[in-house]
Amino acid sequence: MDSATSHLKKTVISSFKQHYNTEVAIIPGGMTPVLQPADVHWNKPFKTTMREKWIQWLSDGEVEYTRSGKRKSASYEMVVHWVSECWKALSNDLIHQSFLSCGITGEASVRFHQRLQLILQDEAVNDKDEEASGLTDTEENEERDEEAEDMEEVDN
Repeated sequence: MDSATSHLKKTVISSFKQHYNTEVAIIPGGMTPVLQPADVHWNKPFKTTMREKWIQWLSDGEVEYTRSGKRKSASYEMVVHWVSECWKALSNDLIHQSFLSCGITGEASVRFHQRLQLILQDEAVNDKDEEASGLTDTEENEERDEEAEDMEEVDN
């Protein structure tokens, strides 16, 4: 997950572990150009085309109202149809180029963006340190938090 404050909370991380048997990895800020080819290249044209379809439906579509007099939303079926059309409108080359420009390739020798390589190398070093301590990052963070709480209690 990204490094939004809500994602860093112990309750969120432990909930993923407990309910979904999932280890949470926090992606450092500024990694969109490296890890999110969609955001970098094709989300904007996709969303622009979706917005055009929505506006066209609002202006030209058959208007139906709820019992309380509010305009009904587009049906799920219609929205799925729009998504399908918008996806088909994106060129395969654009999708392919988006991964290449982020340095994520499907070649036999996978090449990652230089910044991502550095992060992965750093993770490998941290994994070795973790093996030596026997604790995961989450456990180490929890241990530090407990020590800090103990210190606060002593201070009070």
